[in-house]
Amino acid sequence: MKLILIYQPADADKNFEYIELYKNECKRRGLDFSLIITGAPGCGVTDFNEHYGDLKVFPPDTVFINRSRDAALTRHLENAGFRVYNNSLIAELGNDKLKALRYVEEAGIPVMKSFSSPPSVYPYVMKTVDGHGGNEVFLIHNDEELSAASAALTGRQVLYQEFCDTPGRDKRVYIVGNKVTACMLRTSDNDFRSNYSLGGNAEISELTPDESDIIKKLLSRLSIGHAGIDLIYHKGRPVFNELEDVVGSRMLYRYTDIDVVKLFMDHICDNL
Repeated sequence: MKLILIYQPADADKNFEYIELYKNECKRRGLDFSLIITGAPGCGVTDFNEHYGDLKVFPPDTVFINRSRDAALTRHLENAGFRVYNNSLIAELGNDKLKALRYVEEAGIPVMKSFSSPPSVYPYVMKTVDGHGGNEVFLIHNDEELSAASAALTGRQVLYQEFCDTPGRDKRVYIVGNKVTACMLRTSDNDFRSNYSLGGNAEISELTPDESDIIKKLLSRLSIGHAGIDLIYHKGRPVFNELEDVVGSRMLYRYTDIDVVKLFMDHICDNL
């Protein structure tokens, strides 16, 4: 089997240690490993067609892990007959927050109310539909903050979301092979965003019955190779917030003894 990991240039530079984990895990298993650097989302199919033509250069048993956030590239590889993690539905929902919210809402899972245009009542959250890491998320209290955020996000597709009553707190649920692997509670004392990459605190946690119900409903509809599901809290109950297709694992390696790359590779090999 040949395993190919796909990244955008900036993400590959930032995640070189994580890439090494895959490289070493493949070596341990006697598998052929390659890293492919592709363009920005939307350019991946063109890049692949220019460099690899009809994809026949790849052996039939090649498996792709697409961490480029490009759902179109995943569909392109799937249509050519290759197994890709995550699949194109997860890649699409994980990189379009509005689509994910609509999909989850249709499944009867609670979400914060979301809008395609600014609501009439402050405060609310404004964020890009394809942003990650909390860097393109703004809490809007007034017209001036709306103008500033709109200027910062010029040219980007955004959504507006009801502000939860328990800011600075969320739970990331790590999924491998469509099963819960770990949960991390993330909190922040000085920011409505609790992202670990923004300086939030993290600790190992367990799922409550209400949280478990949400996760079970999602996993009954989805097939996840390795991703994260983020829950926030409103009116005393958990609420779905985002699906992270290209989920970060720094918290797991820092606070637990879980080797999520090994577990993911176990899942991939078991499925072949």
